[in-house]
Amino acid sequence: MSKRLYKAVALRLYPRFSYFEIAELATRLTVTGIPFVSFGSEHTPIRSEEGLLFQTEKCYQNYVSSEFRSFILPHCSDLLTALR
Repeated sequence: MSKRLYKAVALRLYPRFSYFEIAELATRLTVTGIPFVSFGSEHTPIRSEEGLLFQTEKCYQNYVSSEFRSFILPHCSDLLTALR
């Protein structure tokens, strides 16, 4: 198997993200044994649309593409705006 398949998935969190979307994705990744790391624009708590607070593990500035198999941008229709 490729070493790429053993790498973690980067997951973007943003203000007012849908916890429902992220929870389903995180469950599927966990069940299949795929680790994931949460990223945000800053290393501060982010509130979901449901009012829950989440602390990201890393900031976008710390993203190194070679360390991850993919970067998931949930509910993203405008990539440039999403990464600001």
